[in-house]
Amino acid sequence: MRVDFSVPSSLPTATASPECATLTTIQGPGFGCRRDNQWQCRDGRCIDARRRCDLNRDCNDASDEDSDTCTSVPTLIMNVGDTVLARMKHKENYHGVRFLMCSNDSCSCLTVSGEGSSGLLALVAKAECNSKGADCLHTVHAEFSQNEDFPTAILVFKLRRTESMLLLRIQGYKASYVPIDRDYNVLSIRPDYWLSDMPVEFKAESVRNDDQG
Repeated sequence: MRVDFSVPSSLPTATASPECATLTTIQGPGFGCRRDNQWQCRDGRCIDARRRCDLNRDCNDASDEDSDTCTSVPTLIMNVGDTVLARMKHKENYHGVRFLMCSNDSCSCLTVSGEGSSGLLALVAKAECNSKGADCLHTVHAEFSQNEDFPTAILVFKLRRTESMLLLRIQGYKASYVPIDRDYNVLSIRPDYWLSDMPVEFKAESVRNDDQG
């Protein structure tokens, strides 16, 4: 499905900055599963790594919903008009990055998985999700013509929060977005397949008048 991801104004491309403040995360249980997209519970059971911290108990011992692990996700408050660079250490077996914009009890979720075609990112944007970005009621838009996943590399995204959407851009691709409610002001970033924690650095950016759009 080809979707037009046109958004208001041109969003500046992102560049890495050494001035970011690193957020530390907590390592989860060990990894002893046969499939590279599975995460091992403390009791030894293997589950789909996308199901970690989704408010659904998939491990018999509930270790996939461990509060210390689930609250270790890099998080930032974003108010209307804020722009931030998010710099992360992505691993190829994460198969992409989830960007969540949330209130206390619900979220919108934008999962970016790699290179699409014609300058588009391969992604899925969903709305009316639970407070962990899962069990979403609506798929807003999607681009499935993916050529390859993001590699193991440092990825830098530029994110801007407006009253009605979270705008996202990575250098070399057209801007993408996910609709949000006005009270969604908590940005969280996690791997799609959460096999290990993904360090993220945030740096606030000023926005020029000609970028406001």
